[in-house]
Amino acid sequence: MMKRHPKLRENLALIMGILLFGGIAVFLAFLPLIMFTIEGRWEFAIDKEDFDQYFDDFQCIVDLALEAGDGTEEYYLSINKDRYYTSLDDEWHSITPRQQTAWENVCSCFRQKGQPDVIRVAPNRVSIHLINGAYALVYTLDGSRPTYANSARDEDIRVRKLRDHWFHVVPVP
Repeated sequence: MMKRHPKLRENLALIMGILLFGGIAVFLAFLPLIMFTIEGRWEFAIDKEDFDQYFDDFQCIVDLALEAGDGTEEYYLSINKDRYYTSLDDEWHSITPRQQTAWENVCSCFRQKGQPDVIRVAPNRVSIHLINGAYALVYTLDGSRPTYANSARDEDIRVRKLRDHWFHVVPVP
């Protein structure tokens, strides 16, 4: 009959404890990456309270973006203080004081998370994007759920409805 070694049992318990602790530590270390992959970059989303407070300003910027074109082609706008640039005619255009105030208020909603970089217009949508591409606030004319964040080539996105016609959209890497 074979003798059991008490040290073997102690060593086995120690090894299993180390492996269990190590596995938990690795899981916790990668938890933010796992959540980021599953959920996307929601920390960039603007607050609903800010959005509601400045809703008329967001709508004013959408109206400006839609008025710049005819709604059938894709283009982008970049607003700089008292004027905006559009890719449609490669020109700078002046904006009204109301539009300027609206843009400043819209930007203030993004201050904590980044600065809006560009407004993209495509058929049925206007989207305000962060410079890092991590977030877009999307307005759809027909209220349908957006199918992409930055471009139609987007891989995987997460969408949350903010209000009728308005959506938070984040690409998932």
